[in-house]
Amino acid sequence: MVEVLFIRAIVLLIVSALCATLQYTCDKNVVPCGCGRTTVGINARIVNGENSIPDSWPMMVSLRDNREPSRHICGGTILSESYVLTAAHCVTDRFTGITVENISIAAGVHSISQADQIIRQVDKIIIHPLWKELYREIQYDIAILQLADPLDLGPNSSISRTCLPPRQNTREDIMQYPSNGTSLVVIGWGQLETYGEIPDILQQVTVRSIHHFDKICANSIHDPSVQFCAGLYEGGKGEK
Repeated sequence: MVEVLFIRAIVLLIVSALCATLQYTCDKNVVPCGCGRTTVGINARIVNGENSIPDSWPMMVSLRDNREPSRHICGGTILSESYVLTAAHCVTDRFTGITVENISIAAGVHSISQADQIIRQVDKIIIHPLWKELYREIQYDIAILQLADPLDLGPNSSISRTCLPPRQNTREDIMQYPSNGTSLVVIGWGQLETYGEIPDILQQVTVRSIHHFDKICANSIHDPSVQFCAGLYEGGKGEK
């Protein structure tokens, strides 16, 4: 399943540029996915991340545990009007206690605490059938959330579905995607330091993909047909 390009974070491909700030723009009236109301601007030399520009990542959502007090638990990305992609470990009952009765998503969110949020309840949680967590390894960490009510993804909406990568037809093609050294962006509200608090504002950081033959990837990925390596030279743990 080639669409599996994010496990612990949502990873989007962007265009590389030899300048201090990278910019990614698109016209929502022409491109059917991934376009926000504002241009994505990323400091090309950042390591630890930075605040994103409001309305620049319209496909990103915040998953909420609605038990008192309501709290952000994970990020997700919009696949269509009725489906959101996230990580299985975020919504598995035996790990989190999450059920369809106590989970919702907030779309159109830049700051977790902002007042204007597009809220949808979750009607069904679909866990990848091969998902499992082993010692030092998580496999097929994928879940799809079916929303009780569809989102409005029209041209005037503040939200948009994510752009899926092209289908790869052979194992060899899958293992070469994304190509070595591709510039990637990780976005989310993850902790900025170990045991630290989650940030209120959506964060973004640039990393580069690494070929699975590189020895630095040996302890991070175990099956390059369903995992890829990125961010280790920037000090990360390795995206899968």
